Amino acid sequence: MPETTTDETTEVERYLIKNQAKCLKCGDVLVSRHRHDFVTCSCGALSVDGGQSYARRLFKEQSGWEEQSVYTATRPVRGDHQLEHSDQIVHNTHPAGACYGEHCTLHALSDHVLRGCTQVWAGGLMWRKCEHDAYHPDPDEMPNPDVVDAHECCEKKCCDGAYAEVAVPAVAST
Repeated sequence: MPETTTDETTEVERYLIKNQAKCLKCGDVLVSRHRHDFVTCSCGALSVDGGQSYARRLFKEQSGWEEQSVYTATRPVRGDHQLEHSDQIVHNTHPAGACYGEHCTLHALSDHVLRGCTQVWAGGLMWRKCEHDAYHPDPDEMPNPDVVDAHECCEKKCCDGAYAEVAVPAVAST
């Protein structure tokens, strides 16, 4: 559903393709990736919600924030995407160019050590299934550092080095 804005002369439809805002108190850039992805900055002064469906902001009055959402005048084309080294197809994915961050598990994959492993979409995150049948967070997913630290690695530690080059940004994620 497009967001409609009205000025004195015309009504303009615009479509939200990136829902993000920056907390000026702590500097965190918050990204809401899907409709019910409610994220809060590290200092608790700003929250962002709505994904590409709507841009909702909750904030403490005394703290400032900067809107960083991106809109387009044309409806973004969402599509289906076959995962790398997999028969799995993820439906209704974001369009190319609407990716968050430098790398994207669909459109801008980095050259990490798990790149040859099967991609699996499960539990709201992208994973890589290694040759030892262990699931590792996809390094391009920009996961919460706790997810990377808490995943159970296989005995061969085939993911060693996968996260060394991933700079986990100050972006809240699911």
